[in-house]
Amino acid sequence: VADWHARWWAARIAGRKTLERNEQVWRIYVAPTWGPWPLEAVTRMEVQGWAVKLLADLVERERLAAAKSQREPRTVGIRTVEQSVGLLSMLMQAALDEDPPVLAGRNPCRGVVAALPESPQRPPTYFTVEQVDALLVQLAEPYRTLVDFASYSGLRWGELGGLGARHLDFLHGLVHVRAVLEDDGSLREHPKSKRSRRAVPIPPHLIERVRELAAVAGPGPVFRRPDGERLDYDMFRTVWDHAV
Repeated sequence: VADWHARWWAARIAGRKTLERNEQVWRIYVAPTWGPWPLEAVTRMEVQGWAVKLLADLVERERLAAAKSQREPRTVGIRTVEQSVGLLSMLMQAALDEDPPVLAGRNPCRGVVAALPESPQRPPTYFTVEQVDALLVQLAEPYRTLVDFASYSGLRWGELGGLGARHLDFLHGLVHVRAVLEDDGSLREHPKSKRSRRAVPIPPHLIERVRELAAVAGPGPVFRRPDGERLDYDMFRTVWDHAV
């Protein structure tokens, strides 16, 4: 499995964050168990047993950590197991799809995730208008407008950083989400996924303010740091935590 993973990884095409997440899951959860196994020796029963044990280990680890810090244990593990089984499944499917096939038969991971307990869904929570107003009082520009805009448009952090004047349609009062600011300061020309390209209303009370920012920004990003440089999450987080 480790040898096939090396071949598969070298040919992998995916976004940077996806690759980073997959690399971590492979290194921590998948490789220690499956790396030495012959591909053809992996069966559905072994995969399901591994998934059950992995989930139990993660739950027990959280229980011990909660007891040590004297807090209630959090619901953990299912999402990690889903990602681990999913990565192994992609490896196996690639081996089946290779021409000529590296592996014969069926994907041994098939149906394992469906057999796991459902991941509990935490209901979404949102700021109230009063909470947003209380935060804005504590923020100076340009972060005040940025937080106001984010609160009423729902744009993610990277989408705010990637927003340019060319994405703003003042005639129809819309912002077209088309780019994302990456952690390294580069722009990616589609948001979280290609399917998350969308148009959302510009908050009506901010249209004139955003128009002013866009005029100053020119071809660059609309939202910037106070020194005019691209947004920096760590810098903003310090300001945000102070405001909260």
